[in-house]
Amino acid sequence: MSAARASFPRGLPLLLAFDLDGTLIRDGGTELPPATAQALARLRSLGVKLAIITGRDTPPRSVREGVQADATATNNGGRIEAGGELHAQAEFSLEDVQAVLAHELQGARLVLFTPEAIYVDLPPGREPEPWMVARGYHPLSEAPQTGIVKAGFYHPEVATLARRLRKTRPHLVVTGGQEPYPHFLTVTPTGAHKAAALTRIAELLEVPLERTVRSATATTTR
Repeated sequence: MSAARASFPRGLPLLLAFDLDGTLIRDGGTELPPATAQALARLRSLGVKLAIITGRDTPPRSVREGVQADATATNNGGRIEAGGELHAQAEFSLEDVQAVLAHELQGARLVLFTPEAIYVDLPPGREPEPWMVARGYHPLSEAPQTGIVKAGFYHPEVATLARRLRKTRPHLVVTGGQEPYPHFLTVTPTGAHKAAALTRIAELLEVPLERTVRSATATTTR
């Protein structure tokens, strides 16, 4: 919670937006620490509005229940929900999906995300990760051609793919492929950007941007 203290604006209304991994919860975690939940409850009681902005496609249930966010932006900001309603969802075009799938990473683990499911391509002999099993993953061959909201790569040389996509598909949002996540790469559609999501959330919650604080860390692909 200490990261949110910097440049703390005075007065209300006030919006605090948090990343998940390495900020509200430990990297790759699923549980909100009790002390953090208590601090967030105290902020809510003071009238502070709370938001989650994350690279994940969905926050864990326990985190959602503990934060009780007024708005949530997932997929690096590509999908925005506030007040129980969906306000934005960025999706790949068919051409962008094809460009992402035409990767040069031999033996890469690839995950395509839709709002309803995940589709996984695993190297021969590689077992799916526990979170994939928990989500009830499908093989990549069953992935639809439309409605893809995010792609995640796991490979030691994802930086190579990142460079190619930034050159050939500059409108896509490419994150990762460098410290502290050199083996992970996330690709999201045009408009799926955390800064843009914060601006949209502030508008939806009717909070001026000068009265917002965002506490964030690097993004994971999950």
